Amino acid sequence: MQWGAGRDATIEYRYFVTELKLTNEDGVLRIRCSAVGRLPKGRRAKSQLTFSGHPRKRDKLIRNVLTIVARGVLARLAELERARRGVDAED
Repeated sequence: MQWGAGRDATIEYRYFVTELKLTNEDGVLRIRCSAVGRLPKGRRAKSQLTFSGHPRKRDKLIRNVLTIVARGVLARLAELERARRGVDAED
């Protein structure tokens, strides 16, 4: 992921899962996940996803949902950091 900073730069961010809700209705497991990420100086990014699958694949579905949501937050945080540094995403 391109953050717009050099190799030796340190970028601090925090990532929190704010909701992870599992419901099983009519033989379908539905997972709802929300997360927020924060950069210094108050820049924030949010991501949420609802995903469904077979209840027997519960653990795999949870991992997939958490991965997708985390990637969404990190991509948005990277975009915010590139904008702050004045770096084009194409570079």
